[in-house]
Amino acid sequence: MTLGKNLLVFIFGDHESERFAEHEEPPVTNRYLKIYLRDHLALGLAGVDFCQRVMRQNRDNLIAETLKPFADDLEEEARALTRLMARLDVDPSQLKVTGARLAVRAGKLKLNGELLTYSPLSRLFEIESLLGAVQTRKGLWKTLSDATHLYPDLDDVPMQRYLHRIDGQIELLEDLHQKAARTMLKRGRQREISRDRPSAP
Repeated sequence: MTLGKNLLVFIFGDHESERFAEHEEPPVTNRYLKIYLRDHLALGLAGVDFCQRVMRQNRDNLIAETLKPFADDLEEEARALTRLMARLDVDPSQLKVTGARLAVRAGKLKLNGELLTYSPLSRLFEIESLLGAVQTRKGLWKTLSDATHLYPDLDDVPMQRYLHRIDGQIELLEDLHQKAARTMLKRGRQREISRDRPSAP
């Protein structure tokens, strides 16, 4: 059973899921699905903020330029999810959106091995966070793709295009992660050597 179908069983129950599989009329969007969509919208909008922050931190190198199309994709999908929620009569939760965005800002205080500066460890953590966010979005679109037979209004949402694009984003971020990890390890080793080197008399 796919991730999306597992979620449908959790949301609707075994009996309801079987009825839907037989193409019976689905009920009004229920509480669990509303919570799921609101949470994903909050995470998606916070992800846009987070990606933009990573780009600002890396504006003096190629990472910012590499992530620009990725940030644009995040914004497009957040708008698509907002429209999808409107079709299902699901209002966004401003409280959740604000909370998720505040969490991104609080992340600036995370220890990274430096007191005042942006370190290679910061970059590595941020790219790993972006990878996690992409995997979460992949789960969202898989779940909603499995739900299109329940909600015909969603048939024209290009979920397969989003899923295909996400696979490319994962490949891009994994490449950036490998480079960031190598840089972090190299810089850390250089600092160890410099610290252990005897001072000139």
